[in-house]
Amino acid sequence: MKKTGFLILATFFLAWLSSVSLAQSIRSKIDTNSILIGTPIHLIIEIDLPANTKLSFPLWSDSLFNGLTLLETGKLDTIKQEGKSDLKFIQTLTITAFDSGDFTLPPLAFFVNGDSTRPLFTQAFSVKSTFPKVELDKEIKDIKPPLQAPFDWLFWILVVTVSILVLGVSWLAYQIVKKKKNPFATIFEEKPLPPHEKAIKKLEELKQKKLWQNGMEKQYHVELTEIVREYIEGRYKVQALEQVTDETLEEMKSLVNPEILSLLKQLLRLSDLIKFARQQAGQGENELSLNNAFEFIRLTQLIEKDTKTKEVGNG
Repeated sequence: MKKTGFLILATFFLAWLSSVSLAQSIRSKIDTNSILIGTPIHLIIEIDLPANTKLSFPLWSDSLFNGLTLLETGKLDTIKQEGKSDLKFIQTLTITAFDSGDFTLPPLAFFVNGDSTRPLFTQAFSVKSTFPKVELDKEIKDIKPPLQAPFDWLFWILVVTVSILVLGVSWLAYQIVKKKKNPFATIFEEKPLPPHEKAIKKLEELKQKKLWQNGMEKQYHVELTEIVREYIEGRYKVQALEQVTDETLEEMKSLVNPEILSLLKQLLRLSDLIKFARQQAGQGENELSLNNAFEFIRLTQLIEKDTKTKEVGNG
């Protein structure tokens, strides 16, 4: 009987020692006990337990804090203590009060290995929340200054880029739908050749056709004089395509010297004889007309150099 009583007493003693040991393994503290309304304070909880121990945390909610408001639950840190097999659990809670008065932060319960009969409790704390002192003779200010949002470069770059794209698409749609013109036409179209280059190119093409050599003498002179008359219109602004030969020669008298005028007169007069009088020219005359056309254009071409315009042929 005595032995049984001793065992019972020893069991209670060991349980008490275990309870004291566990009670000493939890610590808690707060930044301050007195705050202005809305000022956050931090409740820091540290728990030391053996490495293989399972710790159960409360379900955090405002109802646990007796009128105080839980703002944030920090990340749980688990630290292995140097030289020991124990682990240190650290949890930081951010709380505040949005009303004035005296509040009590009650003990918070933690359970080890799911044992609800022996919870670990944090310390209870008193918190006093007050309004800021109002000085009626000074300007009224906010309790806390407004927070400045960081400038988001990426966001504004995206906004500007999208805006430019929208404006570009809108302009393009307006040009196509309303004005019915292709805005890209002027970008991709070839730059027009100067009158003398255009005429020389056409004369070379005419030469390659060998029209008069193949019995198409009239066609040859029609195309030859048309090239020269078109050149005169582009170079001198004389309506040569609409004028007869005499009218064109009369206007050209005041624009070129006699030697150059004689080149033009030869090829135009011969062309009229072949087209209207149905005369035929020899090989030498056909070649001479083409050569005179080349020479007329060479001597009268408009040369642009160093932003100054030099005219040839009106010597």
